[in-house]
Amino acid sequence: MKNRIAGCIHPIMTLVSLSTVLFLTACEQEYRFDRLPMVRFAALQPDVPGPEASPLPFQERVLKMDASVKTETPAVKMVLIVDNSPSMGSKQLVLANGVTALAKQLWEFNRYNIDFYIYTTTLSPDSAKPKSTILESVSYQYRDSKGDLETSSTMPAGSPAQLTLVKENELVKPYNIGTLQIRPGMTEAAFESLRVGLTNSIASLGTNGSGVEAGLMSLAFILAETGPNRIVSPGDKVAFVILTDDDEHFPNLPKRELQPLNYSGEIRTVGLVEALGQETGTNLGVAVHRKLQTLFGNDGFYVSEMIPQGISDLSGCTSEIYVATHYLNFAEVLGSRGSVQPICSPAYSLDNVGAFIKTTADNSYVTVLGSNEWIAEVYRVRAGEKIQVTGAEVNIAGGTITFANGVLLPGDSIELKILSP
Repeated sequence: MKNRIAGCIHPIMTLVSLSTVLFLTACEQEYRFDRLPMVRFAALQPDVPGPEASPLPFQERVLKMDASVKTETPAVKMVLIVDNSPSMGSKQLVLANGVTALAKQLWEFNRYNIDFYIYTTTLSPDSAKPKSTILESVSYQYRDSKGDLETSSTMPAGSPAQLTLVKENELVKPYNIGTLQIRPGMTEAAFESLRVGLTNSIASLGTNGSGVEAGLMSLAFILAETGPNRIVSPGDKVAFVILTDDDEHFPNLPKRELQPLNYSGEIRTVGLVEALGQETGTNLGVAVHRKLQTLFGNDGFYVSEMIPQGISDLSGCTSEIYVATHYLNFAEVLGSRGSVQPICSPAYSLDNVGAFIKTTADNSYVTVLGSNEWIAEVYRVRAGEKIQVTGAEVNIAGGTITFANGVLLPGDSIELKILSP
């Protein structure tokens, strides 16, 4: 049985599927994936340490890749989180110019599939500030006269027991105007439509958003979402761009504070803390970084920030009187997985994002796993010799395998051992 996946970057290497904010592919090489029959074998239960570990049977299949079958390049993603507060009009235009310039470079290669997603730094969804990253719903949980737990969208009458006000947040759909995609074979007219769509989508965010900017919190909600509006998944390759002229107003994860209503009860914010797997009060930048690593591996993401840094020689731009300390701290946590630029720059370069995309596209391979499958071992086959690739030479995130530079050479093939219960 043969599954076709592909796209290539090195003369004989393949990229097979990634989701990032941007992505590049190159040569016309081909890969074939051969699925071998399932076999049974005894393995040690991974969460039972020491010599007392009990052998458990797992299903094993082996997946081999070579350069013999031409397949299509998968789509990758570019996510923009844009400040839409009253001071941002001119800066939104600068960002739009930078994004469309990068899009033009990628289109001219004529071999990439790229999807764009646009969000805001506003987290106060109401009629006055409609372009928010989240929707908020409120419900009430309580015990009825029989002691059964009930939920209501309105305040229940009387004095029910264990009354709890529950606020839940849901990621909205991105603020895209039209289909914001790049595809191989895209005509010049179609690209012009994309360019206009990107520019208009960013402009449509407007400047009546919240002055309490929360770009980092918006990123947290994008990563935490598991509902129908989810745009990123484990194993994706993702690049984020944050544009804001103020510091993060919510540097810590929200706390669940017990607050009385009309009678004994509490207020509880559901979703974000659990999804990020962090304690309340944890530094948000640290929590987001850990979630990025959990979803995409150590090298499968990149974050570019356009923020105020208090650079005095950029006179005439009042945003530079601020220093976005929380964003700068986040950049330190990201290390090589992030970068910053002054908000008052006359042009925003996305070259660092492009470099990230090229490297990961060159070195990443993706396969579709079953719901209970995982990649247990990775091998490189060269001149008939099979060697296991481990440690810093390979990163596995979901169904995506990313090799360090130089691990694979033209002519190599890859073999995966995939397990399931």
